[in-house]
Amino acid sequence: MPMNLSIFKTYRILLSRESDGGLFPGFVLKSEDGNLFVRTHDAHTLMVGDLLQGSIVIHHKKATFTGTVASVCENELGLKVSGQIDIIDTPESARRTSGSFQIAKVDNSQFRVEIMDIALEGVGLKTTYKFDPGTVLTLEIVHGDASFEMPFEVRYCHEIDDSGFYKVGCRADTRDQVLSLKYLLYVQADDPIQELFDKKTA
Repeated sequence: MPMNLSIFKTYRILLSRESDGGLFPGFVLKSEDGNLFVRTHDAHTLMVGDLLQGSIVIHHKKATFTGTVASVCENELGLKVSGQIDIIDTPESARRTSGSFQIAKVDNSQFRVEIMDIALEGVGLKTTYKFDPGTVLTLEIVHGDASFEMPFEVRYCHEIDDSGFYKVGCRADTRDQVLSLKYLLYVQADDPIQELFDKKTA
């Protein structure tokens, strides 16, 4: 069954409060009108008006910025980005996260997998099936009104704490230029923090 991967819009973010050095790891939910909406378990300890430092990694670049808390609601907060946005190259890679299920196809077999994250380099899966490194599997990606099957190569497969579940790291197979371009456009589309970079380069 096709899965709409447009749900992968959450990026890891690290916020710190300037007044006391408190750290608030979380996820970017969306970006709108210069505001970032962030989910963090520690949102209830923040107050409107708090000044925060933030950093987000996207596609091997890191954006650092300052922002002011504009709203707080349970585990979510609105952050008004202000000041200069600095962007540097970094060996890290952004991985959009999710906990959604899909069917992975291997030859003529199908396996239920949970997609934990997705990035330009590939995907991270969780499953009860043990895949050998080198196995090629495909996932159907729905982008807009179209869909395509993207091949991935299993790079590693490790059991998670004797739980019967395996963590599977897969590299995107980019040898087909058409598929590679479609995948690139998908991963970079509708980016929740892309406006930070647009603002920086404008």
